Amino acid sequence: MTTLVLHIGSPKAGSSAIQASLMQARWRRGWRGLPPNPYGKPLPSGFIAGCYLKPKALPRFLSQRHQQNPAQFESDLGRYRDVLQRCLQPRWRRSPQGAVLSSEYLWRLPRRGVELLRHDFEALGCDRFVVIGYVREPGSLYGSALQQWSRLSTDLKRFDPFSWRYALRRRLETWASVFGESLIVRPFERSQLVNGCVVRDFQTQIETALPTSMIWQSLPVLPEVNRSATSEELVAMQRIMAESPQFATSVAQDAARALTRLWDNLSTQVSRSSGSSILVRPEVLAVVRDRHADDLAWLADQYGLQFSGVATTSFRQAEDQRTEFSPVSSPARITDLIEPPEDQLLLSRLQDYLLHEGPRHD
Repeated sequence: MTTLVLHIGSPKAGSSAIQASLMQARWRRGWRGLPPNPYGKPLPSGFIAGCYLKPKALPRFLSQRHQQNPAQFESDLGRYRDVLQRCLQPRWRRSPQGAVLSSEYLWRLPRRGVELLRHDFEALGCDRFVVIGYVREPGSLYGSALQQWSRLSTDLKRFDPFSWRYALRRRLETWASVFGESLIVRPFERSQLVNGCVVRDFQTQIETALPTSMIWQSLPVLPEVNRSATSEELVAMQRIMAESPQFATSVAQDAARALTRLWDNLSTQVSRSSGSSILVRPEVLAVVRDRHADDLAWLADQYGLQFSGVATTSFRQAEDQRTEFSPVSSPARITDLIEPPEDQLLLSRLQDYLLHEGPRHD
């Protein structure tokens, strides 16, 4: 029988570092890492979610794959299930004593999806589960999610602070309803992580949860996986997208690829010592944090988790400042949500670069 360790996210809470570590681990002692997709490559890591989410609820990159070729997508999911079976029930050798699978997209599964996931892995011989989820302070997550989304889209409707939600309570209650005490919830806050490192914390949680008879292995800690963007990059990219109708008329997947290449090229123009950090405006943070106050109180009561240094203004005070936000029918611009860039010379240089290297206006 096999123990399955599931890392379920949440998104923007150290998943890339954990997945990079798992990909580099030297598996031994009867343990193995389960592949994140059927292609033998690290990305996309969310393929497992495609087995349990409806197409319209899939992560953006998987939804685009499905839209482009639904039949191929279903075939790929079938191949992925076959890969998992060969890993957990190999024909010519013993099944592993333990396996690990990480995907932040598991976080969004509905209860029925979580139930099916457990049923499927039990059918593959898994009889013990360790489920680990990391949660992030809502204001911090808002800024990180906004940064990632706005690299490739000017549609910021979902980031209206009066409607944006981090459904941490609903997600955790869903997983707890299926896995009970097998669910471990940890705060993604450096001061509360073991050695200030999410990989070391992840390893420690596994070691603590396993019976003493099972020997877990050490995971490598790799250099920083994701470089934080600067506000100058984000503002420059938003402007070029808004002024380039090609992206609005292109096929979604083609446009996303072109934007990703453009962003990667843009990032090479910024040294680590230049640019200003992306900071969400205080009045926006006040709204986000106040709207999540009940969830944070529940998190403290249910799991004993609290985040340091989170002080909010009253909701009424923050609501009075909504006049500077655009209505939902006319979404806020990125400059309405974050502090303005400090390095105007860098911003000007990046905008000039995009005008010359970005999409042409024929």
